[in-house]
Amino acid sequence: MTTEPQTAPNEAPKPSRRRRWRLALALTVLPLSALAVLAIGTTWLLKNEKGSAWLLRQLPGLQVEAPRGPLLGDFAARRVLLTLPGDGGRITIDGLQWQGLTVAWSQSPQLWGRIAMERLHADTVDVALAPSKDSSPVKAPTSLAVPLGLKVAALDLGTLQLSALPGRPFTGLRGSVDLSGDEGAQHRVKIDALQWEQLRLAGQARIATGGKMNVEAALVLQPGQVDPSLPDWRGGLTITGPLADLQIQAKSEAAGQALQAQARLQAFAKWPLAGFSAQVAALDLSALMKDLPKTALSGDVRLDSQGWSEPAKVQLQFSNAAAGRWDQQRLPVQKLSLALQARPDQPRSLRLEALDAQLGSAKAPAGRITGEGTLQPDQRWTLTARLDGVRPEALDQRAAPMLLSGRVDLAGATDLAAPLTLTAKLSGKIPAAPPLAIDAAARLEGRHLRIEQARVESGSSKLVLSGQAQLEDAGWRAEAKTALKDFDPRLFVAGAPGSAWRKGATALNAEGSLTLQRDAASGPMPRGQASLQLLPSKLMGLPIGGKLEYNAAGKADASLSAQLDAGENHLLAITQLGTLPQLSTQLELQAPKLADAAALIELLTGARIAAGAAEGKAGLQVQKTADGRWLPAGDGVFKLQDLRVTAPTVTTLKEARLRWSFGSKPDSALALNLQVERLGSAGQELKQASVDLQGSWASHKLKFAAQAQPSRGPVADLTLNLDGVLSGSPLLALQDGKPLDWQAKIAQLELKSK
Repeated sequence: MTTEPQTAPNEAPKPSRRRRWRLALALTVLPLSALAVLAIGTTWLLKNEKGSAWLLRQLPGLQVEAPRGPLLGDFAARRVLLTLPGDGGRITIDGLQWQGLTVAWSQSPQLWGRIAMERLHADTVDVALAPSKDSSPVKAPTSLAVPLGLKVAALDLGTLQLSALPGRPFTGLRGSVDLSGDEGAQHRVKIDALQWEQLRLAGQARIATGGKMNVEAALVLQPGQVDPSLPDWRGGLTITGPLADLQIQAKSEAAGQALQAQARLQAFAKWPLAGFSAQVAALDLSALMKDLPKTALSGDVRLDSQGWSEPAKVQLQFSNAAAGRWDQQRLPVQKLSLALQARPDQPRSLRLEALDAQLGSAKAPAGRITGEGTLQPDQRWTLTARLDGVRPEALDQRAAPMLLSGRVDLAGATDLAAPLTLTAKLSGKIPAAPPLAIDAAARLEGRHLRIEQARVESGSSKLVLSGQAQLEDAGWRAEAKTALKDFDPRLFVAGAPGSAWRKGATALNAEGSLTLQRDAASGPMPRGQASLQLLPSKLMGLPIGGKLEYNAAGKADASLSAQLDAGENHLLAITQLGTLPQLSTQLELQAPKLADAAALIELLTGARIAAGAAEGKAGLQVQKTADGRWLPAGDGVFKLQDLRVTAPTVTTLKEARLRWSFGSKPDSALALNLQVERLGSAGQELKQASVDLQGSWASHKLKFAAQAQPSRGPVADLTLNLDGVLSGSPLLALQDGKPLDWQAKIAQLELKSK
């Protein structure tokens, strides 16, 4: 008798060996099949132009304009815009191209695969990074290995613009990149050429991905080719050592100039700059950046730091052997010394122990400015500057001669919403003039500026100003009052030697007030009133008066008017601003004695008038269209009689009459008529001349006739008649940036001699 084994009622029957084998096979094959399908699908997307475009659209924060070609192989895009996460900024790439992009698996245990490109090009790359909001210290990495390598055999960037250097781009970058090279052991970058301002750079760098992550970098400074008149800088920069403790050395020389710097950088320490020093000899700043003044700076700057919680001191000592005036493109500072102290663990506290600047040059000393300042832990700061015997004319020849002394105090806080106050009390000695006194007090709090007092006084010459301005969410408001009594601006602005500005007596008397407001309800023009009344005054010996007025009170249209009286000559201008973008301007001139305004005309034009009379009227109307273009139209008449100019060239004119009218559109009526009688200069005389233009911009007739008497030879008569056709209106073409085509047919051309 055989007894069968009993099966527990709740025990599941065990699968057979064949079933277990099938289950294991399924669990192995299905994921591999899924991975294979995913790999095939991804490869198809990368190798297919439409698939690549679809894949790019799925990437968050990435916008690609006009993509061409698959991502694998050769690809191009008109523009790529990458928005970094967390308001980190954006990167904009124009004219992106790459050739020969491939992806391959790697046999190295440190790499999944490698991306390789034969060439990567971009016309422009603009990197605009937002300031980091994370103030926590950066932690030292344990490894720089990345699972996917990248090798670019030829890198070519036309322009690289960084937000940290606005308006000063890097250009002509050529080089190569190899990330995770040597089977993932190191990253390498090579720069064959790079231009920045007057400097041309080349070099290479590599960093190990493991261990101490040792860095070896060398950058060579090569002669630039931007401006051949500037010296050729030669030198270099080296960075060596573990990533956590780098030694940096820089040296550069050019045309007797030298610059050396040494630094120790502990990037992941609480206080990363463990030491720094720099020495310069005869350094010319204009040789580094063309906008800087010419200098010959010698001296040194040193940072002494003992640690995170110990005071760090910065000391600077410089002399300038090429000191000179601003108007000579020089730096008007002979010597500069500065001492600054702060604790790295207390970045909110700082003390400017001493500042001493000796101004001017060795041949023309211009006084001294000394100062000190503090930054308190509560982020309030103060700065005091003392002026001792400062001579503005030795700093810039355009300034008037004086000897200025006194004190300027600034106080505020790093919080921009906190009040900022300015007080100044200066005294000056002016040759052949009463002592000068300047008092000023102003306060900026948030978006509210208040000028409590600004007063300039020298004897009877006075200027007083007070007011306030407030920025608001929907606009702004401002109030101000000013008064001038016998004020001579030549106390501060000397003018060019021998110019009309320095001739005759100047004593300006004026009263002005302003009450304006602009908000959402006021429209494009502010509401309120502003006026400046020029009371009887003298300007360079010329009696003058006048008024400037802006009126937009109540619901009336805004208007701007100006009136100037110079002796017996009068100029009046009235502009009706109305409902912008439309405006209308009328101008009227009555000048029976131009010689009375000779000094003013010479100041504005450089021409010295001995005699003459002028009168005229002009009108201008401007309207803005829906497509943003301005359509000006106008007309006018002008007459000039018995003119005699003595400088820069002796010129005489019996009479000239001008009449004109024009519009903006190609078919707008166009007319110009000029009659000239007896115009003489440098022994030549134009007895008579006339120009008559009629028609429109598109189709017109031009008649020109002249009779000239050269210094030698017979009288010549010239007659020229043209029929012209212009492809458009020049007033619109200038706004559209389009070229014009003018064709003309000569109907008559005669030249006779008598």
